[in-house]
Amino acid sequence: TGVTLPLLCAAWELLVVARVSTHRMARLEWPFPPARPLLPSAARLSALAAGNASIAVWRLRLNEGQPPAISTKQNWPGFYPHPLWRPLSVAWVWLEYASLLLFPSELCCDWSAPALPPITSLADPRLAVLAAAAAATAAAPE
Repeated sequence: TGVTLPLLCAAWELLVVARVSTHRMARLEWPFPPARPLLPSAARLSALAAGNASIAVWRLRLNEGQPPAISTKQNWPGFYPHPLWRPLSVAWVWLEYASLLLFPSELCCDWSAPALPPITSLADPRLAVLAAAAAATAAAPE
């Protein structure tokens, strides 16, 4: 999460402060013009980029140049070998987390391994929920 936090701050800067059009992004319409000029955000974005790079270098030094050792039990959907099911499974995890932010009814102290199994076939009912969530996001009013 250390490297992720500055990236989330940069996304916040672009989406909230500069008011970049998320609806155009969801519809893959380029460019995504901000409602406000980006120049005031440039210093903060530069600081975030420098901080992110320094965290990444620090983490690499802690690992002595070796890649991090992450167990598949820590992120089962992220390590699923199929090239289609992996991103869909990760998207399902994101949707699950987003729904828990809105409706924290099924909290769990450990979401590892089999807690959120990967999507493995077109018959998986979670695909319909993912499609509906993507359609709702793209159709949301500006």
